[in-house]
Amino acid sequence: MAESRKSVLRQIRSVRSTRQITQAMRMVAAAKLHRTQAVALKSRPYAEALTRMLAQLVDRGVGRRHPLLRPRERINTVGYVVFTSDRGLAGAYNNSVVRCAERAIAGRPEPVAIIAVGAKGRNYFAGRGLTPLRTFVGLHDEARPDEASEIADAIMELYLARKIDEIRLIYMSFTNISHQQPVDMRLLPLMAPGPRESGPDFIVVPDAEAILEALAPRFVATCVHQALREAKAAEHSARMLAMEEASKNADDMIDDLTLAYNRARQAVITREVAEMVSSSGGRTLMDANTRGR
Repeated sequence: MAESRKSVLRQIRSVRSTRQITQAMRMVAAAKLHRTQAVALKSRPYAEALTRMLAQLVDRGVGRRHPLLRPRERINTVGYVVFTSDRGLAGAYNNSVVRCAERAIAGRPEPVAIIAVGAKGRNYFAGRGLTPLRTFVGLHDEARPDEASEIADAIMELYLARKIDEIRLIYMSFTNISHQQPVDMRLLPLMAPGPRESGPDFIVVPDAEAILEALAPRFVATCVHQALREAKAAEHSARMLAMEEASKNADDMIDDLTLAYNRARQAVITREVAEMVSSSGGRTLMDANTRGR
């Protein structure tokens, strides 16, 4: 029984140590989420403004021959840029992104190429015989612009070299702390925006063709950067919630183990009291027999 109590105490100490780790990870994830969430939300108007600008240029009839806007006559290879995390312990975050990619790939008859952003996605697809064409790992949690530009340049290089005829982004879009949604978005060829929403008209100087020549690569880089920001915010949110749930589970385990320890301790005390009472009763009976003689 004593050994059983010691075992329970060791388990309690172990779970408490785990809870300290999960609580620390939750606090770190919350701090990172606070920064990335603010950046992701504030950068959306810029991306929307670029979209409106591109729509106006297309409305003016320019860009029909631009290599980033002109669709291919035949799609030979489809490339999927899959944004996952480098580390685990983020709940269902990576699984949701990978499942979205698998559904998209299963629906395409053309050969598929993977551009992996994050070690989890790279390892997943490589383990299933689909080695990524390009891999980007070890990215900063703040979704730095230079890292997004590196990814965008690699994407445009593959597309312009005709190694990939269509490129899509698959990432987790950040809505709020408790809700993220996987997104499958076509990036290249750039889609001609639909009916333009009401907004200010842009003054184009020196001419629309020159502006589009500079705008198209920047638009690609902006889309990649925004996807990276959204993915990072969703990752930190998922990790914070996962560590919060893990801490709650640890608390429940500690309560259950403490109850088991108290029951075992009470059983020992009850047994010792019973033995004392039994021993005391035996001695009393012996004394009475002695006096009777």
